[in-house]
Amino acid sequence: MESEAKQKVIGFNDLNFYPISIILLISSLYFLTSECRQLIGSGFGYFLSVWNYLDIIPAVVIPIIVVSDYMRLRYDLIHSMNAFTAMTMWLKFLYFL
Repeated sequence: MESEAKQKVIGFNDLNFYPISIILLISSLYFLTSECRQLIGSGFGYFLSVWNYLDIIPAVVIPIIVVSDYMRLRYDLIHSMNAFTAMTMWLKFLYFL
């Protein structure tokens, strides 16, 4: 009985996962292309600013997280990547203060 309840919860979460993951992938692709344009425009000077690292890390790591979650890879690895990405996004928020 308990396993049936877990299957229903997992199925419900999976239905929500697909639209959210598509939105995350599209937005990450947008920000990644934006960062690539900046890299092409400024050359290797792009890597001299710490803020550029904080811009590119989430755009690269978020698609990796979505794909690894879709493939049901190690859950502790996904949590670590989520924590790292969230930390960089919060640090990026400091840029706007």
